[in-house]
Amino acid sequence: MAKILGINDEQTVCDCCGKKNLKRTVIIDIGDGVIVRYGTTCASKIFHCHEQTIKEVGIGMEKVKELMNEWLGRKIPLWKISNFLQVKYRLNNYIENNKIIFMNEL
Repeated sequence: MAKILGINDEQTVCDCCGKKNLKRTVIIDIGDGVIVRYGTTCASKIFHCHEQTIKEVGIGMEKVKELMNEWLGRKIPLWKISNFLQVKYRLNNYIENNKIIFMNEL
């Protein structure tokens, strides 16, 4: 099952259709550890949802990554971070092997 890992502007070409000069690409794990970067239009087709939903999920995940780095730098316990993300952002997650694992399927 495909999972969105994030969204950013590091790559501006869609791996699916080849469109160039994109503002951002969605980083997707399509299974078996294969990572691709699709434009939001192609990504929305994979997940059968509106393009805006893809943008919101991806940008939200990038914000969460920034917060995580900040919180871990301040040594806030993982259980507090996990709980906050579930309550504030409705991000389903669990702690395994001292890491927060997100269940971010659309």
